[in-house]
Amino acid sequence: RGHLQMFHAARAALETDCTLTAGDGRPVIVLGGLLSPSSDSYVRSKRLKSWYSARDRLAMVRAAIEEDGCQDYLEADTWESEQPQFVDFPAVRSALARRLNAHFASELQGRSIDVLYLCGQDHAAKCHLWGEAWVVCVMRAGARPPPPGARCLTVPGDPDTLELSSTHIRQLLDAGTAQADELAKLTYAKVAELVLTLPMQRN
Repeated sequence: RGHLQMFHAARAALETDCTLTAGDGRPVIVLGGLLSPSSDSYVRSKRLKSWYSARDRLAMVRAAIEEDGCQDYLEADTWESEQPQFVDFPAVRSALARRLNAHFASELQGRSIDVLYLCGQDHAAKCHLWGEAWVVCVMRAGARPPPPGARCLTVPGDPDTLELSSTHIRQLLDAGTAQADELAKLTYAKVAELVLTLPMQRN
């Protein structure tokens, strides 16, 4: 749930606030957003106690988008999950940009689609992304602002949804204490059903 709310916050801010853009000062036209689950090889390498296959994680993403009602601009992308080895997010973003611009080349007529990477503040700080102009960072309420010279775009997030934690969901599953109603509050009802019924992989 928190990931989709980040997309909604970013889209609203980018399309209405021209002060966010680092270019010519015009608001960004958001054509769509893609959620890209990692490959099984990467998830397996994290040495989690248990995890879901890429196929099942894609099903969860699609269920979340359907229940949220944002199919008009969000969808799940399969490319990253299909790779035999781990592909880091800058390379995923570059590959997506090439695919989109090649697919829509005739419509673009010499122009190009810019692909931005959306993430939360904690991830931006951990991966030192403040200096990247292709990053959109959703900030926590009352958080310390980006360091001087930051080039990434920052948008305010909903404090309630930003506190929703995938780590907490994993802890519930590992402990065997996850309940459908609790999971539905953290994700969506359809996702909670999949979480509780689909088989988990074990390391």
